Amino acid sequence: MMASTSDKEIVFNTEGCIGLDFKRLHTTEGIDPFSQIEWEIREMSFEEEAGSPVLEFRIPKNWSEIAGRIVVRKYMRKRGIATCLKRIETDDMPVWLWPSQPDEEALDELPEGGRIRGENDVEDVIRRLVGAWTFWGWKGNYFASETDALVFHDELSYMLLNQMMAPNSPQWFNTGLHWAYGLEGPAGGHYWVDEGGNSHLSSNAYEHPQPHACFILSVKDDLVGDGGIMDLWRREARLFKYGSGTGSNYSQIRGKGELLSGGGQSSGLMSFLQVGDRAAGAIRSGGTTRRAAKMVILDVDHPDIESFVNWKKVEEEKVASLVAGSTTIKRCLLELNNSLSKGEKAKSSPIIAEIVQNSLEEGVPAGLLQRVLHGKGKFSTEDVEMVDTDWQGEAYSTVSGQNSNNSVRLSNNFMDAVEEDKAWKLRPRAGFSEEEQPSKEISSTKLWDDISEAAWSCADPGVQFHDTINDWHTCPESGEIKGSNPCSEYMFIDDTACNLASLNLVSFMDDNGNIDHDAIERATRMLTVVLDISVSMAQFPSEEIAIRSWEHRTLGLGHANIGSLLMRQGISYDDPRARAFAAAITSLIGATSWATSVELAKHLHPFPKYELNKEAVNRVLRNHRRAGNVTSSEEYEGLSVTPVEIDWQLAPQNLVERSRVMWDATVMGAEDYGVRNAQVTCIAPTGTIGLLMDCDTTGLEPDYALVKYKSLAGGGSMKIVNTAVPSALLKLGYSIEVAEQIQEYVMEKGTVEGCELISAEHLSVFDCATPVGEGTRSLKWSSHVSMMAAIQPFISGAISKTINMPSNASPQDISDAYKLSWKSMVKACAVYRDGSKLSQPLNTALTQASPAPARTKQRLNSYIAERMKLPPRRTGYTQKAKVGGHNIYLHTGEYADGKVGEIFIDLHKEGAAFRSVMNSFAVAVSLGLQYGVPLEEFVDAFVFTRFEPNGPVVGNDRIKMATSIVDYIFRDLAINYLGRRDLAHVLPEDLESDSIRLPDQSDLGVKIPESRGVQMRLDSIPQTSTEESKADSARKEGFTGNPCPECHGFTLVRNGTCERCVSCGATTGCS
Repeated sequence: MMASTSDKEIVFNTEGCIGLDFKRLHTTEGIDPFSQIEWEIREMSFEEEAGSPVLEFRIPKNWSEIAGRIVVRKYMRKRGIATCLKRIETDDMPVWLWPSQPDEEALDELPEGGRIRGENDVEDVIRRLVGAWTFWGWKGNYFASETDALVFHDELSYMLLNQMMAPNSPQWFNTGLHWAYGLEGPAGGHYWVDEGGNSHLSSNAYEHPQPHACFILSVKDDLVGDGGIMDLWRREARLFKYGSGTGSNYSQIRGKGELLSGGGQSSGLMSFLQVGDRAAGAIRSGGTTRRAAKMVILDVDHPDIESFVNWKKVEEEKVASLVAGSTTIKRCLLELNNSLSKGEKAKSSPIIAEIVQNSLEEGVPAGLLQRVLHGKGKFSTEDVEMVDTDWQGEAYSTVSGQNSNNSVRLSNNFMDAVEEDKAWKLRPRAGFSEEEQPSKEISSTKLWDDISEAAWSCADPGVQFHDTINDWHTCPESGEIKGSNPCSEYMFIDDTACNLASLNLVSFMDDNGNIDHDAIERATRMLTVVLDISVSMAQFPSEEIAIRSWEHRTLGLGHANIGSLLMRQGISYDDPRARAFAAAITSLIGATSWATSVELAKHLHPFPKYELNKEAVNRVLRNHRRAGNVTSSEEYEGLSVTPVEIDWQLAPQNLVERSRVMWDATVMGAEDYGVRNAQVTCIAPTGTIGLLMDCDTTGLEPDYALVKYKSLAGGGSMKIVNTAVPSALLKLGYSIEVAEQIQEYVMEKGTVEGCELISAEHLSVFDCATPVGEGTRSLKWSSHVSMMAAIQPFISGAISKTINMPSNASPQDISDAYKLSWKSMVKACAVYRDGSKLSQPLNTALTQASPAPARTKQRLNSYIAERMKLPPRRTGYTQKAKVGGHNIYLHTGEYADGKVGEIFIDLHKEGAAFRSVMNSFAVAVSLGLQYGVPLEEFVDAFVFTRFEPNGPVVGNDRIKMATSIVDYIFRDLAINYLGRRDLAHVLPEDLESDSIRLPDQSDLGVKIPESRGVQMRLDSIPQTSTEESKADSARKEGFTGNPCPECHGFTLVRNGTCERCVSCGATTGCS
């Protein structure tokens, strides 16, 4: 057993002991950990949609509203659980670990509607998770005694209840449903592996759960065979259904024009990628709106690499054309229709002729113009579908490449060629000789520039550094590492899986800011055991994945909330102390997890492929130790790029010393006993589980805002200062009174910039990923690379991390970031330039000849919000009518361009109170119009409102019925100023005595071109002002500006290579 972590040195002593022992730290023997916390009943619904039934759920009182909402809506089983259960007696197992199944006799006595239920208690969810882990751990001989199993159960329950750790989402979805409730379902073709290494086809979907979030699937150059292209889509579907993500390297597939063995040429990789992308887009994990998570990787020497690099860029340009084109078409058709509805004659009117001429010149198809002319003014705004840049909208659904993260796999040879501006060969895949299928030679520098330009334009592709990845590979004899999961933290051989878990680092910090290394070591050891048990209990989507995952037993333990932890320490994210702190704590977790793997190997056995890869495993462990050992004179072994050096004097010395001790123990223990796992750690994005643990920051990310929005139980949200801010101010020496005043300033401005109470030297502590509030400061992109480089030497896998850049960053900045990552021994890198996605509002810098300051958009919005006053002498109209027997006079005032800017409402012989209310209402509407609120917004809000007086309308030729006076007013305004024929009861042609004939070209004097091309600039893309204002306001608060796929709020933040919603916990990836 592993000696107490309070000992100076670590030794492995397992004589006469089978299984691991566990000691209590947080719990007390005989006291149920579920009774140690306060609980409360909260009312909420399982679904986000309005009208969903509101139910009661029992949730820990210390959990935030968003954490409670996540566990209810995402992780609780909504139906299918028997109301009455009974334990199944199991030999050689404690009674409290016996599994349960439905009690059919008891259920028969219940009414039919009361036999099935869903989960409604967090205690039930955590008990099924921890109970299943302990059950499978007991079956696998992981515990030295029943007492150790009970300690394991209680300590894990305590940590989950207190948000100290969390496993990945598939564990919450699937683990324990069979053990706790006897749930069964169709197996779906999954496989599991017994202790002897024999694979078995699963008999049902839940007995062996699918707890793994990350998969890497191989794909062969075969269309329909096993392991081929179409088989890959089938395997992916099994993973997406249960909430997991997958990645594949497609470099085996032949490029476009390559020779086929039977004659002819290949259609190329890109055509298959497009089909696979649409297949992934059709699947929603678990039937929710969460999209499938997928990574597409291509080697830099593939014949189709140039097309692949620009794939998403080209597709986004198509979206731009669709959006701009639909807007232009609708505007032109409405202009034509409005002129016809006002009585202009199609045959003879010069106005109509001019509109048609201008429309044709703008690229509007002649057939659409003829449809409006033929309709004689009956055209409706609904006749032409508008598309926008919402990534879930129709425009994006018509293009490909939107359902995956794309990465280029770069070799050192290619990077050297770029550095030296040498030519680069693209290697055919078909296996023909150079004479039969010559290689193509291109400029390495041009390809590198294309990669940077594409990433600048649309945030893809990312890059993965092949040689660095494989330098740290523990199992080269099992195969080369070619792929990764969607977020790039799991990198291992093809057809394997990894399940993830993360520690909430802030929960291990005491009130004085000290880190409890003993608690971290105990939690790391326990979670490593949980993840290894999960390999034993799991089922997998294919027999090959099941066997290879069992043979290598890769794990993904990591941490979250480092950005918040550093701020609470009063340390800037871009500070050498921050990097030393993060490296020390990551080193301790990595060393402890490897030490636990050695302990498991001694008690049970090493992973089956250990002996084959023994030399590489021990070499990698020695390199880990060398990176973290300040006194070591060892040289790195077999590394083409060496780690950056850390100034360990800047880190907490208790963490440095403990990690040194653990690395020494690991290296020595592995040489004697081997290791249980081929990998143990990685840094995941922790999107949803980060919110579940109430983390301020996710994964390795810095904070994104100093002001957050706290969800309230009754709906809505409350604006609060980030909880790390007050802790940081006190740590920096500010008094409680001054700290409170600074927080008030932050609440108002969203930033500490400009606050006279804070020292200039402390501003950097509060820098976020992007400028927030009224501030202009943000972290330099190099700080992201430096942080990744600091901790990478202590991570088995890789790091899911986004390098955030401001909108005015250049392609050269991205090129520099990618090169610095390579030289800093970072394994993979993804960049996100603010505003680079069309689904965000376009930054005004894109439309200017010269680069604009980062906050130009904010100043532009301030200008738009200024009041545009009407001219002293103005046009308009007065309409008298009678609604429900009550006289009403509507007066309008117009700008010079004919747009309405004010309204007056006069009611004849109505009570003083009602007339005053309507006058005030007219003033409010007028002010809104003058401040830029579109008339469409008022129309949509007030048409069909119902109150008295209402009824028949007399005196208005177009409107014959109104549900209220307000309904009447906005119908009239919509008809006259917006051309909303759909709101009229009588059309203008019905009032005319003559008819309109469809003109031909000679009537109008218009020559219709035979073909016209549509060329649109990105900076011409319009967006509705409402969506733009919402998105822009969100960006000022530190959000990305994209709408959430589930709750549709604008509270998405960058999360690794994906995004997550801080309101509902939804993610656009696999975390």
